[in-house]
Amino acid sequence: MDNYEEEREIDLLALFRTLWKRKKTVLIVTGVFTLLGLIAALATEHRYVTKIAFVPQYNSSMSSRLSSLASLAGVSLDDGTSDGPISPVVYPKVISNLDLLKELAYTPIHFKGYEEPIPLIDWFNDEQYQKKNFFKGLVRYTVGLPGVIRDAIEANKKEDPTFAADSAGINAPALTKEEAVTIKALRNCLDLDVIKSEKHAVLSATMNESTASAELAIAAYDLFKEYISRFKVKKASDNLEYLEKQYATAKADYEKKQASLAWLKDRHQGKRTAAAEVEYQRLSTETELARMLYLELAKNCLSARVKVEEDNVAFTELTPAYVPRKSANSRKTVLLIWMIAGLLIGCGWALVKEHAETKKDN
Repeated sequence: MDNYEEEREIDLLALFRTLWKRKKTVLIVTGVFTLLGLIAALATEHRYVTKIAFVPQYNSSMSSRLSSLASLAGVSLDDGTSDGPISPVVYPKVISNLDLLKELAYTPIHFKGYEEPIPLIDWFNDEQYQKKNFFKGLVRYTVGLPGVIRDAIEANKKEDPTFAADSAGINAPALTKEEAVTIKALRNCLDLDVIKSEKHAVLSATMNESTASAELAIAAYDLFKEYISRFKVKKASDNLEYLEKQYATAKADYEKKQASLAWLKDRHQGKRTAAAEVEYQRLSTETELARMLYLELAKNCLSARVKVEEDNVAFTELTPAYVPRKSANSRKTVLLIWMIAGLLIGCGWALVKEHAETKKDN
């Protein structure tokens, strides 16, 4: 054990001697990386992240209570058509839904230096709102030049029509250039993670300003809740609308037949003939059938209303949106990472050069 420790100490001393001998190489490489890190740090924009943690709550208890009350009257509200809640697995798909992001693109947000809120579509497209950063442009057109060329080639390939036509000649609305740019930016700004182990979800909004980050998170969260309920309730709402129309028609028909039967009773009261008896029996049968249809549709309308209320999704916020105080990325951290990387690469390069020269001399 003592021999091992002694050999290890000798190896470390030899390593330090080699690095000291090649200190110029280490310092040059570290200096170059420090300079690059300084440029990268100055080109880095502050990124503020606002998070909202939430869990969905469904109104199943309301359906159970109303079903129990209806059963006392001999009416069953269980039609066996319950679709169940929307799986949280699809939540990330909902937050990236094209219609949702297009609607969000026109949401006004407050930004520093401007009294009035600015729609996001203007913020991401209008040059007057784009802050110029020399170092960011330097990085973009040096290290990021291949990406700039790729984006330019892809932009030339894509058409920018307001309407796109298919082979059958049917016009379908498409995104404008400004909407496409804003939606792409929003997809980079928004993220929704489903934490299955803890049974909740987290919506994150990232912007280069703290207040804008919080406002974007709140606006996206409100739209997300609206779209989740809209997707779930649509089928039940359409069914309710149809049943209410049928119910109104059946009710009017039943009341009309009731009036006809009452008029016939009053007209032939005390002197009912055979013909009048036949007419009375016919109207009585039609009135009874109309009443049965009316009651059945009334039950179905009640069931459909309960279904709509049950399908409305309420979300409970575990962590509400707060204006973040600190940026998620620090320029000091960026510079430190580059310096450490330069130091490690410089040490590695010095050892490689020393090994190569030693091997050459031998």
